[in-house]
Amino acid sequence: MIKESFLMEFILVLMIASVGIALLYQRSNGRKTYQLHNQERFTEEINNLHVESTSVDVEIVKVDGEAWSITLSGTVYEKDKEYFKLFHERQGENLTLRVTEEKTRFGIQMRKDMKLLIEVPVETVGSLMVDTSSGDIDIKGIAINHSTLTASPGDVTIADVVHENLQIQTSSGDVLLKKVRSGNTDIHTSSGEVFGEKFDYGTGLFGSSSGEIRIQATKMLGDVTASTSSGDIRFFYEEEPASCKLVYQSNSGEAQINWTGLNYEVKKENEVRGTKAEGEFHLTVETSSGDLKVG
Repeated sequence: MIKESFLMEFILVLMIASVGIALLYQRSNGRKTYQLHNQERFTEEINNLHVESTSVDVEIVKVDGEAWSITLSGTVYEKDKEYFKLFHERQGENLTLRVTEEKTRFGIQMRKDMKLLIEVPVETVGSLMVDTSSGDIDIKGIAINHSTLTASPGDVTIADVVHENLQIQTSSGDVLLKKVRSGNTDIHTSSGEVFGEKFDYGTGLFGSSSGEIRIQATKMLGDVTASTSSGDIRFFYEEEPASCKLVYQSNSGEAQINWTGLNYEVKKENEVRGTKAEGEFHLTVETSSGDLKVG
C-alpha cells in the first residue's frame, strides 16, 4: 500500500510539473503565434508517393491542373517555427515527403491545426504509402493501385476513392470509408472502430480488438473474414448473396442472420454455420464477446 501511494503521488507530481512547464513555455513565448506555410510544387510525372509524418495530419485530394502541390501549414508559437521542417526527395517517378517535428528546449511541442496538404493532379496514383505517428489521414477523390496507410494512433478517412489493394493499420484510431471501391482489403485497428458506407470491396480482412466493425456494401464480391475481441460486427448488403457460406464463432456473443435460403449445419446462440447454394463466397466471423448481425 505504501509503495502504491508513493507511486500515485509521484505520478501526480509529474503531471503538475508538466502542466507548469507548458504554462511557463507558453508565457515565455508571449502568446505570439506564427502562421506556418511551406509549399513545394512539382510538374514532373509522379506515380508513387511515400509520406512520413509525425503528429501532423495528412490530407490528399484530387485537383485539376498539371502540378503536384505540397503544403505544410498551421499555427505555431513564433519561437517554434524553426522546429517544423518539410523535406522531399524525388527519384524518377517516386516522391518521398517527410515532415519532421523537433522538440523545443523544454522537450515539449506546442502547435495547433498542423496539416500536410497534398494536391494530386492525376487521376490514378500507382502506389501510396502514408505513415504518421499520431496524425490523421484523409484521402479524397483519387484512384490508387496500391495503398498502405498507417496511423498510430490516428483516424483514417477515405471518400470517393478507388483502390486495387487497400491496407490500413491504426493503433487506436477509427477508420471511415465512404463511397470507396477496393479489390483486396485489409483493415486492422487495435481499439478503434471501422465504418464503411457504400464500401464495395472484393476480398476483405477486417479486425479490431475492442471497436465495432460495420460495413455496408452493394453486394458480396469475395471472401470476407472479420474478428473482434468485444466489438460487434455488422455486414449489410443491398443485394443478398445468391451463393455463400457463413461461419460465426463466439465465446459469449449472439448472431442475427437476416439472409434467406441458408441451410444450417449449426445454429446456436454463439455459433452459426450455414451454406446457401454452392457456397461461392465465404463470410467468416470470430469474436470473444461481440455480436454479429448480417443483412
